[in-house]
Formats: sequence, C-alpha cells, structure tokens
Amino acid sequence: MDELELRVRLNMTRPRLIRDFQLNIIRPRLIEQNILRPEEDNSITTLYSARLATDAQRNGYFLDIVLKKSRDVQINFVTNVLSVDYDWIWEEVREAVLIPQDYANLEAVDRRIRDIDCIRRAATTTAVAQNWESLAHELNLDDEIRNVRHQVLFNQQSFNEHVFHLLSSWNTQRPTVATLGTYVRALRNLHINSVAEDLLRTYNFVEI
Repeated sequence: MDELELRVRLNMTRPRLIRDFQLNIIRPRLIEQNILRPEEDNSITTLYSARLATDAQRNGYFLDIVLKKSRDVQINFVTNVLSVDYDWIWEEVREAVLIPQDYANLEAVDRRIRDIDCIRRAATTTAVAQNWESLAHELNLDDEIRNVRHQVLFNQQSFNEHVFHLLSSWNTQRPTVATLGTYVRALRNLHINSVAEDLLRTYNFVEI
C-alpha cells in the first residue's frame, strides 16, 4: 500500500472513527508510541476542553493530525492502534475497493486542513483579535461567542486565544465553508485588509 492509498484509506475511517474512537482512553499510548506528540496532545486539550466539545470534534481533529503525519507514523497508527483496538473499522476500510471519489474526498480534506492551518497562523494578529466578535458574526458563528468566552476563561488563556477557539469551532462545525477564501472575504468585510493581503501573499492564494 503506497503513501497516497494509505492516506485515502485512513480518511475513509473518518465517519466510524469519529463516532467510536475513545481518544481520552488511548491518548497515553498514542504519545508513548510517538503517534501523537505532547504538544499536539496539549493542542487537543486546549482546543477542545472536555466540558465544551464533543468526542466527535476531538476525534476529527485528531484524525486531521494523523493525516499530516509521515507514512511511518501512519503505519504505526494502523498497526498498533487501529488493527488492535478498532480492527472492525480498519478491516472494512482495508478491503474496500477504492473509487475516484475516495481520492477526491482526501483532496478536499487536505485543502481544508491547509486552509485552517494558514488561517490559524494569522489568528493572533492584534487587528483580528480586537474584532473577534465581529469576525464571529461574519462567519455566522454568533452562537459560539459565549462558548468561546467560557473556553478562554476556563483555560486561563490570553485575549488573543478567542480567535483561535472561534476558528476551531468554525472548522469543526462548518468544514465545507471553512476555507482561506471565506476567511479572507470576512476580513475584508471587517476592513482588516492588511491581514487579508498578507495571507494571500504568503500562501500564494488566488481569489476566485
């Protein structure tokens, strides 16, 4: 199984892995076997406090992390975790006949991961942080404002983290629209043009 096929099949586990994976129980072993780095584990804890997020959100974020890993790490995950603890999921996916749509689904996930990574790198700029509630409105996330405030307070984080949590909610709740292009348009609507232009220039993004 080559690297691309492995990533396609891992992505095919998403619906059942999101539903059935017990990340809180298996996290110590993931770290011990170098599948999950301590800082990545901390990002899951910080982004998705157990009091404020669902298991599905945490599991989806974890799978995104795995999909960005090297082939060796992905094989480690399949061999020592999926094939051992979730063999019914992996066996079904491993035997499936791949179709073009499976590859297209992975490409869509890769674009979403790339876009949200780019967005997060620009999330802590002062201009964006000062306007995070207006940004929530632009992204149709008004209902998340209270949760984001609670999350930052609960984790005793800095003011800039409001944006980070907001964008994480955007990514998990509206993955099909959580793109760099949408984010740039939201920034321009808020007249935060310097950050929008920096994003376009840094990531060679062409608006459509």
